[in-house]
Amino acid sequence: MVDASATVLEAPREQSPVQTLLSEEKHRWRGRDVVFVDPLDTSAAYWWPAMIVPTDEIDTTMGCTQLGADEYLVKYFEDFKYSTVRGSELRAFDTSQRPYTDFAANNPSFPKDKAIRGALSFLKTGHAHAKFQWRQWQTGSDVLCLPFTLKAQPMPVDADSTSVLVDSDVTLVKDDATGDDGDDEAGSPESLPSDKSRGSPELSKSRGSPAKTPPPQAEGANQKEAVESRGRRGRPGKRGRPVSVRQKRPGKRKILEQAADETPVPDTDVPRIQAVIKELEEVQEEYRFFRSLVRRSAKDLWLEMGNEWPPNLGTSTRFGKRRKVN
Repeated sequence: MVDASATVLEAPREQSPVQTLLSEEKHRWRGRDVVFVDPLDTSAAYWWPAMIVPTDEIDTTMGCTQLGADEYLVKYFEDFKYSTVRGSELRAFDTSQRPYTDFAANNPSFPKDKAIRGALSFLKTGHAHAKFQWRQWQTGSDVLCLPFTLKAQPMPVDADSTSVLVDSDVTLVKDDATGDDGDDEAGSPESLPSDKSRGSPELSKSRGSPAKTPPPQAEGANQKEAVESRGRRGRPGKRGRPVSVRQKRPGKRKILEQAADETPVPDTDVPRIQAVIKELEEVQEEYRFFRSLVRRSAKDLWLEMGNEWPPNLGTSTRFGKRRKVN
């Protein structure tokens, strides 16, 4: 015969939400799913909201090169950092289910948290903060291809910008030499004379320069026109920028010559300068010693706190409590 009397059950032992969630069932995740991540801290009031990064959108800036069959790369809504987590450390971020309901009931400040509000805003509007979006945001598939290995992607080289820099650094010199077909060959590297041979009559005759020298005014006009035409022409197939006569390097050489002609430093000041230099070297050496000492002490303190080395602070969350990215 069944006893229908009321049975008084012993009140369950109160546990933190973090300990209660360890027995939750396994979930099949997809890219861009908003999840709760185990903070690996039993004293934490609630787990951290984050988003799973699709494997098609992982790049080198995230610091993750490979993922196992049950590993995921997540980005936190709190500080926009990345870390890798296991599937057992993730829970669905759903306002109508656990653990969200447990966190909201036990912590009045939970809905006011910056990270929680960011996750709720994304679920409501479908738009994330500009700083939260990564380089290939919403360009790949939500299907996660695990295990994952990042393929090396070489950085593209901008050939146009390189050629422009080279063209802008060329010293332009006036030369009236012409080829057999009558075209101006002054822009070619062979037609650019050296500093020692400029203005040499032998070189002018060998290069086919005209015997008659034009008037000074006409020479200045021709030089200006030649410089502007060379700046517009640039390399074949490239559009060079106009170069003025003031950008010539001989002007810089004049400045250096003026600096060299200045009054030399008296011999009486040389020992004083050497003493100052020696003192600065000693200060620099002392600075390097103390910097090394501080770094060594910081490393020892970091390891005593139970953290990993190297810390990889660029991809950690909340002072390195999360594990580093693989």
